[in-house]
Amino acid sequence: MIIFLDSSALIFLIENKEYFSQRVQYALQRLREIGPNARFAYSQLARLETRIGPLRRGQETILASYEKFFNLKDVDCIELTKKVMDLATAIRAFSGLKLADAIHAACCLQLGKDHVFLTGDKDFKRIEGLNVIRVA
Repeated sequence: MIIFLDSSALIFLIENKEYFSQRVQYALQRLREIGPNARFAYSQLARLETRIGPLRRGQETILASYEKFFNLKDVDCIELTKKVMDLATAIRAFSGLKLADAIHAACCLQLGKDHVFLTGDKDFKRIEGLNVIRVA
């Protein structure tokens, strides 16, 4: 199993956003019970989006926490390839998702059927084939 974290799930987790952080941690714990060898994934876009706020606020400790997560050995970065961007284009055109969300969905769908998409956003539920767990 691959657990894909979108930007909101990563922000909740890394920045310890009270109630939401606990929900992400609980979801991850449950998923690890089901698939103890699960890997984690995120998109290059999530790396960009998650670092903007802490960088703007000068929060070096939080930036370092993100870098630590992004460099874990069981965490994969999904690149924004032509295939991903073509799929994101179709998702954006036909689903009504915002552009960034369409890119996250396309990145996750590249992982195959054995994925879980962790997010705080309810809009992802309408994407066929995306195994969404909403943590907000």
